[in-house]
Amino acid sequence: MGCETMRVLVVHWGRTGGGARFAYEAAKHLSELADVDVYVSYSKNAEISSWWTDLGVARHGVATFSSRSSLVATILSLPIKAIQLHRFCRRHSIDVVFSPMEQVFQAAIAPSFRWHGRKYVLGIHDGQFHQGEESRAREVLRSFDLRFASSYVVFSDEVGDILRKRIASNPKRILRMLHPSASADDVCARTLGDGKAIVLGFFGRILPYKGVPILLEAGEILRSRGHNVVVRLCGDGDISASEHLMSAPFVQDRRGWVPEECIEEVVDDFDLLILPYVEASQSGVLAVAASRGVPVVATPVGGLTEQVIASGAGILSAAVSSQSIAAAIERLLSDPCAYAAHSKAGIATANGSMSWGVAAEELLKEFSINAGSTRNE
Repeated sequence: MGCETMRVLVVHWGRTGGGARFAYEAAKHLSELADVDVYVSYSKNAEISSWWTDLGVARHGVATFSSRSSLVATILSLPIKAIQLHRFCRRHSIDVVFSPMEQVFQAAIAPSFRWHGRKYVLGIHDGQFHQGEESRAREVLRSFDLRFASSYVVFSDEVGDILRKRIASNPKRILRMLHPSASADDVCARTLGDGKAIVLGFFGRILPYKGVPILLEAGEILRSRGHNVVVRLCGDGDISASEHLMSAPFVQDRRGWVPEECIEEVVDDFDLLILPYVEASQSGVLAVAASRGVPVVATPVGGLTEQVIASGAGILSAAVSSQSIAAAIERLLSDPCAYAAHSKAGIATANGSMSWGVAAEELLKEFSINAGSTRNE
């Protein structure tokens, strides 16, 4: 496209969860770059809808749903919403549409992103749906979304490999980057040793694949070895396994919805973020912890391995088990220098190689390649 200003639309119609925050950060940091005009399309019902209006860019708000009856109305109105979005894109001469995270309503209108030769770049966070998230409808919509994308962005080699196999019959460009972290220049590295109980924190939606029972059992093991630790659970979800441990005195059950603007505050109160996942693509919570200087202990599954090693923000357990998680935690608790080093490394990478500023520059290069491509797809 030469030196022309590129026009990029960032679209995310989700109401809650990390996808909306991820899309917001992408739009915010792209808008800070030269030679690009950023536009946004978002859900008016989103938890962070006011963030979008405060961003200072041209925007296209969409009413999604807030109840079962309005969900049906939203589904029936998708063809109209697709036309309205197309008109917004045409009015602003959008070159590239970027969907930073898959979302079911967006998948349903994916063809509209390609009308009049507009390029569509799709962010893929999970190579396949995790246990407890699968559904036939979601799989059909994902296939639809993948078909109309010009290229993809993934956030771990694990996901890239899965996606590459899936699109082998119709290969397209795949940009791989690590999940960005929000920069925080005012955060200081942490140290151990104030005599208080060590908070082993879990944050996020509590689903079977996230291995919360493993963390509870690891906490019990550590307590039996004389370590003054508590396990704090934050986030929505039910725990059907290890229920006998939920009433243990060392478990702080703070389950419930956490507003987006409070996430950093919740993570700040952890001494260690524990990711006891049975499977994973990568973790947005790990990126938050790194930026806040909270060291991480994670299981060696999927993209977690890549994130932990690249960020330097923590260590991996030897296996997916309560004994291995307990041993990894114990290793950090017995080495204050290593704890402080991981805290410092997480902050450094969040402000450097894994920052949103660096990610925005990588994304803009990908958009330029798409916008300059003449290949028929």
